[in-house]
Amino acid sequence: SWADRQEDAINKPHRPIPSGELSEGGARRYTMVLLAISVAYPVVFWHSITTLVLFYLFPLLGLLYSAGPRLKRNPITAAITTSLILVAPMMLGYTMHSADQSILPFFGGLFGFCLGAIPLKDIEDEEGDVAAGLGNWMARLGSRKLLGYASVVMTADLVYVTLMPIALAQKLYLWAFAGGALLTLLVFMALKLHADKIYRTIIRVVIVSGVVIFLVQRFGGAS
Repeated sequence: SWADRQEDAINKPHRPIPSGELSEGGARRYTMVLLAISVAYPVVFWHSITTLVLFYLFPLLGLLYSAGPRLKRNPITAAITTSLILVAPMMLGYTMHSADQSILPFFGGLFGFCLGAIPLKDIEDEEGDVAAGLGNWMARLGSRKLLGYASVVMTADLVYVTLMPIALAQKLYLWAFAGGALLTLLVFMALKLHADKIYRTIIRVVIVSGVVIFLVQRFGGAS
């Protein structure tokens, strides 16, 4: 939020820094404290090279994305970095409790879904990103091509998930996520709905479908 304060002043003026609820100096000091903690605590909790790398991947990707080279300036590197940031915590949570690597293709499916969904967020952030000189998918492609890109990626992810040797229980989640996103995209395009709400709509679809599948898998066998 501190690094994004310039574009947030346009895209999301209600956020703490642009609204004046939190000072820029206070936000920066808070960020530095969190960065120090994120570098220190993995030394206590890691138990393999994989978990240590994943622990340190968070602050590294965060710095590369928002500071230094600011990978968010390029829409492609921004989408890849954000997708890694979203998937890495789930990989860490899993590898902290299991050494079985047969589930890795599942995380690949999640990464593919994120690559298709993340650029859609740029639709609602276009004005502020352009003003701040950041790469924006919406500004580069326009609404029609951007939705087309997302549809192609979701379709490819569905094919990937279908072909990958992972358990059916895992495939159901990925089919629901990518399939629900693709269906949402097709509805928006067919009805020519305004695309500024499509990212949040897809997130809601994913949450609902994920909860439904979890409940069916958790309690369906006992009924």
